[in-house]
Amino acid sequence: MKIKKINITSFKDERGLLIPFEGDDLNFDIKRVFTISDCKQSRGGHAHKYTNQIAFVPQGNCIITSIDCKGLSRVDYLNVGEGLYLPKMTFVESIELTNSSVLVVLADTKYNYYDSIRTKEEYLNTIK
Repeated sequence: MKIKKINITSFKDERGLLIPFEGDDLNFDIKRVFTISDCKQSRGGHAHKYTNQIAFVPQGNCIITSIDCKGLSRVDYLNVGEGLYLPKMTFVESIELTNSSVLVVLADTKYNYYDSIRTKEEYLNTIK
């Protein structure tokens, strides 16, 4: 599959913002959820060999710079209600969050350090 921007279903009213997820909304089972916030510097710099992810912003906005398995770079700007599908073997070069932004990532595997490629050079050599 390709990296693709997706719309995240959300409901906003005077009570706040609700972002629900149900099993049928995703093309994988969620095994791990993590958040990124209060970033003092860029995050990323790795690829997952076997993990598919969906990243979305429930608060604020962010910029994700990535390279797909064909070696094509892209930059995605995410606002509230937008997400990014990151299939396995996507190298996320950087994640930049603005002040008070939150990024939530849903993954279809549990964390495994050995599932990752930690340098851009190694990644580009792997996808050749």
